[in-house]
Amino acid sequence: PEVIGNGVDAEFFKPADQPRQSRRLRVLFSGNLRHQKGIDTVYRLAGELSDCCEFMVAAGLRGKTDAPPSSIRFLGRVPSERMPEVYRDADVLLLPTRSEGMSLVTLEAMASGLPVVTSDIPAQRELLRDGEGGFLHPPEDFPGFARSLRVLAGEPGRRLQMGLSNRERVVECFSEQRM
Repeated sequence: PEVIGNGVDAEFFKPADQPRQSRRLRVLFSGNLRHQKGIDTVYRLAGELSDCCEFMVAAGLRGKTDAPPSSIRFLGRVPSERMPEVYRDADVLLLPTRSEGMSLVTLEAMASGLPVVTSDIPAQRELLRDGEGGFLHPPEDFPGFARSLRVLAGEPGRRLQMGLSNRERVVECFSEQRM
């Protein structure tokens, strides 16, 4: 059998014309607000990294949509057609998932030119090159996720390079046309 993975519209999801200029790293989580997706890790990181990061949460289409802690900007359920602007308003995607198929959120963020900090699980490892397009950590490695976000907060040039690498990878390997 041949596996055909998700493809992403690289013309719809594309980087902002100009990188955001901000003193604090804007971290986006997009997905269902469930333990499996690592939302508990996101909430904990938001509390620990408030000195260098601001967090945004876009709720997925399933499950609860209870507002997160007040330290997080809650976007609610965002329709697909608005997601490109959400990605362009972020500096990095954080997805500390415990299990995942081929993540469309990861591909959309990569196409949008964002570095990704995510779990080192097979599906994510297939999409992201660790150290080149972001960072992979074991799902329960809270210190690792925190360390990677701090690195990206302090190195805007590295963020930009990682985002460009991710964009190239999606266009080359995971665009709708390619898939």
